[in-house]
Amino acid sequence: IAFGIMDMIIPLATFKLRIYLEVRELAKTGKAPVKMSLLEQQAKMNSYQGDDDTADFLQIMLPMYFFVMFSMVSPLFSVGLAFVAIATQLRADAWKLCAVYRRVFPHTANGIGIWNAVITALEFLCIIVNILLVLTQLDVIALLSVWWPSVAQQNYVTIKVLLFFALLNYFMILRTLLNLLVPDKSDATCLEQERQQLQKMRLFEKQTAELREHIVLRIVDNSEVSHVAQQARPLQPGDVEFEEPLL
Repeated sequence: IAFGIMDMIIPLATFKLRIYLEVRELAKTGKAPVKMSLLEQQAKMNSYQGDDDTADFLQIMLPMYFFVMFSMVSPLFSVGLAFVAIATQLRADAWKLCAVYRRVFPHTANGIGIWNAVITALEFLCIIVNILLVLTQLDVIALLSVWWPSVAQQNYVTIKVLLFFALLNYFMILRTLLNLLVPDKSDATCLEQERQQLQKMRLFEKQTAELREHIVLRIVDNSEVSHVAQQARPLQPGDVEFEEPLL
């Protein structure tokens, strides 16, 4: 929860600080600050990099690991705390990506990449750890002796080892069946993907980039770019390119 709140505060404070420093520099030159457009604000925001993406996934995965492996110690408290933590992180990520980070260029991806393997490992760890917690923290022999009195006469360690492998195989088979029976994509999602693919085919059918636009590539040095940037007139409210800022 604390990390989710910090993820909102740090990029917002950095963004506001850059605007403040720019306004102060304008005041030194005797120029009055003007209202910034959305496009100009984007240039002042932090870019969303791979490290930020990894940190956001870790802030979701770590509470999940603790929850699925150790929640049986205090189920009600763990469920409530995990819900608050993940819900807070979800809204914090959504807000910072839409409001205080530079707009991310969209690209297609097949799932969530390496994190699929992390979740798969979590499934196996969850099964193993919870079985071991049951066998080590509960008097399993006393519970079984209610139905099978002869179990109390057997070797204590042997019974627990046999129970561990029996339960491990049972839950592994159950996990495999659930993965086969429950689809990764719902019918509505598959239908929407097919609809979008059809729309793309109709939109770009018999069209190429060369026929629709004329692209001119030219190499410029830093001095020319700086000169053009200095000569550009700041966007003003009412200009065609001016968009109202988010913050």
